[in-house]
Amino acid sequence: MLQHEIGTHVVTYYNGKAQPLELFSIGVPGYEELQEGLAVLAEYLNDGLTNSRMRTLAARRGRTRNGKWKIFC
Repeated sequence: MLQHEIGTHVVTYYNGKAQPLELFSIGVPGYEELQEGLAVLAEYLNDGLTNSRMRTLAARRGRTRNGKWKIFC
């Protein structure tokens, strides 16, 4: 979980903040899905995805009213 939050979300925020365009620190439409995907990959690469954690992540995924899949954080 530490790798998920710090190693992905915080690091990419500060990296974006250091860029000349403010856009990279505030994000663009749809970036949440990319961020969550990268964060889960970081957890996996650091052996942080236990069965319990995978169940928690799976429970956060669902369909919205328009039928699209979304990750609910």
